[in-house]
Amino acid sequence: MQLERVRAHPGLALAVLVAASAIVRAALSLQFETPSLLVDELIHSELAKSLAAGGGFDVRGEHVAVSYVYPTLIAPAWWAGSIATSYGLAKVIGAVVMSLAAVPVYLWGRRLVSPLAGLAAAGLTLCLPWFVLTGTLMTETAFFPAFVLALFAIALALERPTLGRQALVGATIGVATAVRFQGIVLVPILASAALGFALLERRRDRLTALWPLGAASALAASGYAVAKLAGGESLLGLGVYAGVRRVDYSVGGQLRWLLYDAGELLLAAGLVPALALAALLAGARTASIADRAFIAVSVSAVVWLSLLAAVASSWEPVGIKERYTFHAIPLLLLALVAWIARGAPRGWAARVAALAGLGLVAALPLGRLFREPSLVGNAFGLLPFERIASAAGGPGAARAA
Repeated sequence: MQLERVRAHPGLALAVLVAASAIVRAALSLQFETPSLLVDELIHSELAKSLAAGGGFDVRGEHVAVSYVYPTLIAPAWWAGSIATSYGLAKVIGAVVMSLAAVPVYLWGRRLVSPLAGLAAAGLTLCLPWFVLTGTLMTETAFFPAFVLALFAIALALERPTLGRQALVGATIGVATAVRFQGIVLVPILASAALGFALLERRRDRLTALWPLGAASALAASGYAVAKLAGGESLLGLGVYAGVRRVDYSVGGQLRWLLYDAGELLLAAGLVPALALAALLAGARTASIADRAFIAVSVSAVVWLSLLAAVASSWEPVGIKERYTFHAIPLLLLALVAWIARGAPRGWAARVAALAGLGLVAALPLGRLFREPSLVGNAFGLLPFERIASAAGGPGAARAA
């Protein structure tokens, strides 16, 4: 009976899911009375405080560019006056905003399968361990929903590349990048997804139809370059992230981290959702246009986010950077519900993918990864396994492995 009510009112069920998540996460976030992820939380709070006071994106009088949207979102919390109250209100805002990630997941799932499947994927998304960040002042709380929305917009534009949908892609990528500069990875995700979709469709016009978006992107990039040069800044200047240029990168090292980060993503997602995406990819030739757009975007996102994480793994603190890949997990969850709805087909491609996935997971040097300084705060998917290993071998056994 309850299931029938959900089927009859999926929009209401989604609203209940989002509200419940926001309330629970907000309540839990208030248990964290002081910042735990330094120095990021302090920077974000100072930026928000400056904006609330009528200033700019400044920290103690100096301009700091780490995010433009996130400090603006939480700035009203600093009108409360009390630091403790402001900190709590800012986290409540983050809990509400991050919970909104369920909305594009639901809309995408409804488009691919059914409203009920969309609700299932949305509910699973709200259970991701990364929602613990709602207890902090971190840009991920706003970036996560913005990123998923941008991916959904890309899929819609691939299906039907109207000017309106292409404009939506440009707007959502712009917002995601303004929330967290990692959002720039959406540009290569868009390009490779468009190419992959054209190959799946066997139609070159699917690619050329996106020329207005390409032209607008080139114009935006040119405008950014002109603005940087006019301000006397280097085009290669990375601001507060300049330190990443001094890291000792190596081809072998980055390939190793690529395998580790990809394997950890499979482990964090539960492996089966990734295998479901592989199975959908194997049957993409006979799939619907919505399915093919979803597959192209999902594969592109997983690949590019894994590449980004591989590079970031060499940054301090060194180690697995699931922080850069967990945004792809909602797509894997959507692949799972779509795969199940289609009868969970298990062809040869799915079997090969299963073996490859198991190989990646089995190759993870968990003992070493548990000891990496990035574990807490950057690899929440590994924490349950670290706790299990510690419990099985005694306190600290996992880190001493």
